[in-house]
Amino acid sequence: MSFNVTEKNITINKDNFTEDMKDLPVFGKFIGWEEQLEEEIDSVEKYGGSKENTGSTEAQIAILTERINDLTNHIQENTQDHHSRRGLLKLVGKRRKLLDYLKDNDIEKYRELISDLGIRK
Repeated sequence: MSFNVTEKNITINKDNFTEDMKDLPVFGKFIGWEEQLEEEIDSVEKYGGSKENTGSTEAQIAILTERINDLTNHIQENTQDHHSRRGLLKLVGKRRKLLDYLKDNDIEKYRELISDLGIRK
């Protein structure tokens, strides 16, 4: 992870990055993206069979569920963020279509997936 700040010509990398820098507005939006990527890879491995199998229906549903949960927390903190709310509704609709597809084709995987992910249905 490396950031370049052009205003002050500072290069920040993992070696000189401190916890105090999280509060800086320039770096705040980049914090946590590595953890989110690792969580996504773990979900794909768990539900898709391998980390390369991102196209399986189960893996896509798991990824969408993580994104939906993150956006739900964001919207609870930022109640006036209507643009994110619209994005959340689109993700929920996409997940609903994938769940319907899985339900039609493999009801056992569907039941197992919704119980693992804690999706109400």
